Amino acid sequence: MFNRKLAYYCNNNLSLEEEYEDIFDKRLPEGKMFCPFHDNTNTPAAKRYGNFIKCFSCGKTYGVYDLLYEFNPGRLAQIEMSINLDKIEMHTRKQKAKRFKVHGIDRSRSMLAILLDLRRSFEDETEE
Repeated sequence: MFNRKLAYYCNNNLSLEEEYEDIFDKRLPEGKMFCPFHDNTNTPAAKRYGNFIKCFSCGKTYGVYDLLYEFNPGRLAQIEMSINLDKIEMHTRKQKAKRFKVHGIDRSRSMLAILLDLRRSFEDETEE
């Protein structure tokens, strides 16, 4: 049964590379790869994006939780028993946006402008 807090914890705190290697006894490929969720041995159709993998053949986007749920449920049960799910705070996109505002980042500006300002402030701090 899907557990939203456990999925959030796994996808945000566990390494996709490490879990993939533990499950399949091989390193997570760089670039294109075969999707473990369907039989496709002709063309690698999946690609890694951060701590998630997107398969362009079956359309599935999956993370650490999905890999553990499908291929290593025993490990998932161990994780569930070792953490206190009641203490896990899940952050929605709105909450993340509020955190950016709190830190003084104007999200209406371009990312380049924000990065240039951060660089300038860092340079000012190191000159002092």
